[in-house]
Amino acid sequence: GQSLRFLNALVDLYEGFIDSLGAMFRAKCMEEFYSNELISFEIKHFEGVDDTLKKSLEGKTAYDRVMAVATHLFRSIGRRVMKQVSLKCYNSFLIPTKIIMRTEIHSQVMALLDKDLEELFEVERTREHLGREEGALQAMVQDARDQEKQLKVLLADL
Repeated sequence: GQSLRFLNALVDLYEGFIDSLGAMFRAKCMEEFYSNELISFEIKHFEGVDDTLKKSLEGKTAYDRVMAVATHLFRSIGRRVMKQVSLKCYNSFLIPTKIIMRTEIHSQVMALLDKDLEELFEVERTREHLGREEGALQAMVQDARDQEKQLKVLLADL
């Protein structure tokens, strides 16, 4: 209610920050998919077929063996890509969101003038509302005092 405009300003700031950071993060992640280095690394460091896979290849055709090794290699590359993307997510998205966002919000708020802050927090409207509430409470206090006086008069007559 009272500070809805301020919250909306913070949400807009947050969304803009996340959108720009997300675009950068997406570009970094796509590097993993477009890069041949990962495939080259995986093939160069391919240690051959493990014993479980070797046993399953016995007696199979050359085509089936190639398919099984390729599938094994493809899954290995997929796991490495997922690991790299997860690391990039942490380093390029989550950490900057945590660190930079706090600084960004603080600098945006500090740049606001008192007049701007009063507008965002709707200070004048809040003052008017509190003034009306104060008037109503003062009327209630006055009624209570009047009732107290009447009670004192009645008690004195007894």
